[in-house]
Amino acid sequence: MSGVGENYTSVHIPPDDRGLGGLQVVHAGLPVEMIMTPRPFFFCRLDQTCREVKERNAARYSFLPVMNGERVLGLLDARPFFDAAAPDATVEEHYHSLSEEMLIGADASIWQFLRTADQVETRLVVKGHSVAGLVTLSDLHKLPVRTALFAALTNLEVCMTTLIGESLGYDAANWLQHLALNRRDVLARHEKSARANDEFINSLLLTQFCDKREIIAKAGLVDLPPDRLRQDLKEAERLRNFVAHSNDFAQDDLRAQEVCRTARSIERLIVSMQRAIAAGRDNGGHRLDEAQKEMAR
Repeated sequence: MSGVGENYTSVHIPPDDRGLGGLQVVHAGLPVEMIMTPRPFFFCRLDQTCREVKERNAARYSFLPVMNGERVLGLLDARPFFDAAAPDATVEEHYHSLSEEMLIGADASIWQFLRTADQVETRLVVKGHSVAGLVTLSDLHKLPVRTALFAALTNLEVCMTTLIGESLGYDAANWLQHLALNRRDVLARHEKSARANDEFINSLLLTQFCDKREIIAKAGLVDLPPDRLRQDLKEAERLRNFVAHSNDFAQDDLRAQEVCRTARSIERLIVSMQRAIAAGRDNGGHRLDEAQKEMAR
């Protein structure tokens, strides 16, 4: 089985609610135990044949715990037998022995599982001194996962707002030139309505995710190539729309794997924006340096 991938949270992040520090606090309240399948779960034994397992696995579970009495010995990948004949060879000849990468603590966050679930699709959930359950890629459709994603996506948009405001200013005059004419018209309508209802605070708070994306990319506010930045933010926005509108964002394995990749991308974006915000503050002001100002023009 594959490893868990690069740890994007190993970099130092200022203890700020807009960064990964604050996000980790929120995610700590969403443990993976909330989405696991508890014991007793569907399992197989070492001495069973793969053909027997296939006949019993009518629900088409992808990974099956391999048991010897009450002990979990490892996992059997049953996917090769879904649409092909299963051999008469025993489970013992095909299963993966228990290893550290198969395990996750019951108090680990859903986000910890989510961000690498495309690389290690099934984990045995350990509580105390025993295996308490099983969590798989297919569990990403569950409600607590939506909550974890929404927290991360909201955090990302707050970072975007802060970065623009501290780099360019909160007034539209400082960044309006980066928006297309039709988006400027939309913003003007929102601002007019907000003022009429005595709800206006600043123009930046009335922008939408897509507006912030274009401002950040065109003004060069983070140290990422503009095309890659736009693509990463478009994927985050697409996931945000699915999560916010109760759509099924992880309806199959391919979509679920895409969610995992987007989750890692969201982390990288937050890290990049937090670094840019911190650099601006360290430079004694909330403005772009001269090179960035030239790009913003």
